Amino acid sequence: MDTNATNRTTNYGLPKFIATDKPSWLVDWNNTMDELDRIIKQGDPSAMQEALDLLTTTVDGLTSRLTTDETHIDTLDNDINNATTGLKKLVSDIQADLVSQNTLIQQQVSQIASLDTRVTALENA
Repeated sequence: MDTNATNRTTNYGLPKFIATDKPSWLVDWNNTMDELDRIIKQGDPSAMQEALDLLTTTVDGLTSRLTTDETHIDTLDNDINNATTGLKKLVSDIQADLVSQNTLIQQQVSQIASLDTRVTALENA
């Protein structure tokens, strides 16, 4: 059976994914369904029960992985929101510092102009 799963079940070679597998859901799911269809068609009640158990386990595993992924996404979203808030505060603080520095520079320029005027007045006296 052609799937992207690293492992296979003991009896029928159905896919068993591990955390680092990168499933191609269309291929993996369809191939698994074809294999289950073949097993069920054989008519062996124990095989059908095993197939049903396998399907249940597969769905439960996928549900668990989706829940885990959703939790990771929520955590990342929270981290992004915290980082954004922190960056906005940092930008705001930098802007406030720049305004303060600009005010000080304007005061110093004004003082220099005043001193220049006085020096010129003294030179002309």
